[in-house]
Amino acid sequence: MLRRRLPRTTLLFLAGALACAAAAAAIVRGALAEAETLRAATGPLRPMVVAARFVERGAVLVEDDLRIAEVPSAFAPPGALADPAEADGRVVLTDLVAGEPLTRSRLAHGRGPLAALVPPGLRAIAVPVLLVPEGLAPGDRVDLLAAPTDGRPYAETLAEAAEVLRVPPPRGGTLSGETEDTLVVLVDPAAALRLARVGGGGALSVAVVGTEGG
Repeated sequence: MLRRRLPRTTLLFLAGALACAAAAAAIVRGALAEAETLRAATGPLRPMVVAARFVERGAVLVEDDLRIAEVPSAFAPPGALADPAEADGRVVLTDLVAGEPLTRSRLAHGRGPLAALVPPGLRAIAVPVLLVPEGLAPGDRVDLLAAPTDGRPYAETLAEAAEVLRVPPPRGGTLSGETEDTLVVLVDPAAALRLARVGGGGALSVAVVGTEGG
């Protein structure tokens, strides 16, 4: 019985297919080995609490602000939270962007939303101002000035580059002082005393400090 010989082109095609299959298998084995090496270097996946959306400094975290992400344990920062219940209802000390991990150092411990923003050695004080400049926002820096009461031709600077913590909603304050707004700023204790002593006699003027601190 004669055996039928395959055409040369068929043999070449089969040889090429086998070579491609062998190359593909080698690539897969290499990729699996690389993945295993990377997994060993980065550690197993672990749950980590991250911000689900932008959260502003001083905000009280709620459930919708948080989500769980699976990340390699080597990439988890120190103090990273694994359970959203650890962050729910806590005050955040810094702005958070979506996807940013939450750590214990980012959260206030047993303090209210305002006190959580006051570093050791500083004070938050509410001061009456003649007019809140349009566009002023928490985090901006301002100088607080008092008009002279003894006939001097210049104003007195009570606080320089004070950080703004709270800005009241616009309500039509005027330069004439017919209405006043209250601004909450962060200052050192000496400036707090000056503001309480001098600022108590009337509303203050606000000078916004530029981004370069000039």
